[in-house]
Amino acid sequence: MPPELAADITAELPMLIVTSLLISIPFALAGYFVARKRGLSVRYWTILGLALGPFVLPFLLFAKKKRRD
Repeated sequence: MPPELAADITAELPMLIVTSLLISIPFALAGYFVARKRGLSVRYWTILGLALGPFVLPFLLFAKKKRRD
């Protein structure tokens, strides 16, 4: 990799991280609230929402609700 390209990537890295977090955090919160409402594992779905972003919502919506006896 040319040094100029490595310098450009390194310079853009903080902005990429901030942008990724700004996109992922709302989906983590959505995963939290939907999982809590459906009686699912809140920690699991919050972490998955943070890691996968918008791709977690279809899986969460099709997950079976836990029965409350």
